Amino acid sequence: MPAYQHSNSETVVWTLIVLAGLVVSVSSAVALSMRLDDWGLSYWWMLPCVLPFPVSLWIAVRRMRRAARERDAQLQLLLEADGFLVDLTPSEERRRTVFAPVGFLESHLELRWGAERIRWLGLRLPGWLIVEHEYTMGSGDSTTTHTREIAVLSATHPTLRRAHLGDMPWVSFERANALYRFKLRKEQSFTTLGDAAFDAKWIMLGHADTARAFLTPETIRTLAESPKGETWMIGYGYVCCAYRGALAPAQWQIMVQRMSALME
Repeated sequence: MPAYQHSNSETVVWTLIVLAGLVVSVSSAVALSMRLDDWGLSYWWMLPCVLPFPVSLWIAVRRMRRAARERDAQLQLLLEADGFLVDLTPSEERRRTVFAPVGFLESHLELRWGAERIRWLGLRLPGWLIVEHEYTMGSGDSTTTHTREIAVLSATHPTLRRAHLGDMPWVSFERANALYRFKLRKEQSFTTLGDAAFDAKWIMLGHADTARAFLTPETIRTLAESPKGETWMIGYGYVCCAYRGALAPAQWQIMVQRMSALME
């Protein structure tokens, strides 16, 4: 079972509400069309056909916005209890300032528009930065929202002894799904660790020596529980753990605590 994973429950509820409105609209249209001869050409009969879908969409959007506000509030509460100072609405200047030292993540983690699309951020001294990055691609039915949860630890952290690995040559590895692994392996060469179970699940790029220094037998056992979409990046003075998808507040805590344990 993955150590943590995002939940699709709100998306499922949103979809069901919209589908319910669509079903009511279509059913009403079919039923009422059978009575056109009785009601003539009055347009009033169309209201039960037209209104349910936009009303259901309005309800679903309001629910999603309320859920997002509740999630942000809980995130702030739980992460600040862990010592982070969380800013849910960082200014453009603060986003740029905080993100500048780790700007290399923009290309390595596909963070389109960089600091501009940071939703919220958190800092914990010494040496921690957490960020939720989100951007939307496409339009209409093809709109897709891409979310990345990112925890970054400075190599200069005074108590987490393995944080110094961040000063070693760059390496990254991702627990990708089968289709993405196939795509990457066709497009470029990659590094292998020599552990058959690990190499089968992870895509690794960069310096093998850094990977071996980080991937002790204990670390490999821990990463066996990593969810698909988890990425680790070591180098440029930092150790970074990232996840594709929005995490619930409690799942965020697990990701950060797990990262801390691997750096001890």
